[in-house]
Amino acid sequence: MNRKVGIYFGVLMVVLVVFGVSQLTASKEEEIITADEMKKTIESRYAGEVTSIELIEEEGLNRYSSTLQGANGIYQIRTDAHSGQILQLIPLKMEPADSTQTQKPSEPEQPPLKQANQNTGISLDQAKAIALEQIDGTFDGIEVEEVNGALAYEVEIDTSDHQEVKVQVDAHTGRVLSVLWED
Repeated sequence: MNRKVGIYFGVLMVVLVVFGVSQLTASKEEEIITADEMKKTIESRYAGEVTSIELIEEEGLNRYSSTLQGANGIYQIRTDAHSGQILQLIPLKMEPADSTQTQKPSEPEQPPLKQANQNTGISLDQAKAIALEQIDGTFDGIEVEEVNGALAYEVEIDTSDHQEVKVQVDAHTGRVLSVLWED
């Protein structure tokens, strides 16, 4: 009889441990970074000030949509509300380049990074440069995505003959993964 009680007690303990671990894991996955924390993260990474930040639901996922006012323009930044990872950076309004810059006015630049990207091997600016080495055109936008379990930048470029090209660049190595020409 004692053996049966011991077995039942052991099974009960295993079930309770599994349930407890699943609850801890679920609560960690559901935590959303606060808007203030996200604002600080963006401002610590890019030179500029976050002028607005909004928690939105996109395709069933929690995201932050932020507006960054930088010295060279205004940008919309979309980030994952759970991890803080930057998913998309879109130039909204570019300030005219001064005469000391070699940047073409038609080629919007991303806001300057304050520090190197700690989560990946290359920065957004480096991915942009790699893509523009592959395709002659003007930078249109960049997104971060997962490709086969690894992070990649998808750099959008507009060509002079009005084609849109998406260049996937491995976020760790800088290797070009694919070039997709869209009609």
